[in-house]
Amino acid sequence: MTTLRFDGDDRRDLLDTLIEAVRITDETGERPSVEVGGQVYAGYELARLAGLLPDYDLREHHAAKVAEMFELPQQGYRHTAYNLAIRAAQNVAANKQRRALMRKL
Repeated sequence: MTTLRFDGDDRRDLLDTLIEAVRITDETGERPSVEVGGQVYAGYELARLAGLLPDYDLREHHAAKVAEMFELPQQGYRHTAYNLAIRAAQNVAANKQRRALMRKL
């Protein structure tokens, strides 16, 4: 299992870590755990981790990154982080379903 680490002071940059978590779940089908300031959040706690982000408008570079992942424009850091946590859970569920279908064939 992969563990991502965030050591920054600006919680807005935690969004980059969540984006990486979604990419990992898309590739591997497993949610990574994330360490923030010495506290480790399990992969299933990504929504809890999203609550750590401030409720500010997205900076341009973050808005551009998430625009690649979502059809609709995202509204703020915290809301976007929750959407990323949901996307990670969807990736895990889709991967499990694919594996179950492959076993039946």
